[in-house]
Amino acid sequence: MEKHRKLIESIRLYGSVGLGILMAIQWLNIIVGLSIVIVLAFINQLFIKPKLKPNKSR
Repeated sequence: MEKHRKLIESIRLYGSVGLGILMAIQWLNIIVGLSIVIVLAFINQLFIKPKLKPNKSR
């Protein structure tokens, strides 16, 4: 067990670092997705809805 302690510690270290990187990428994807949704909703409010309003009044 003592011979493998260094290997186990390095595997745990690199595993936790890799997991942290994957979590950061996942959060980045969530943030990018939310910002895209917000931008699309903003475009919808500014450009698409004013074009739809006159059609409803006819």
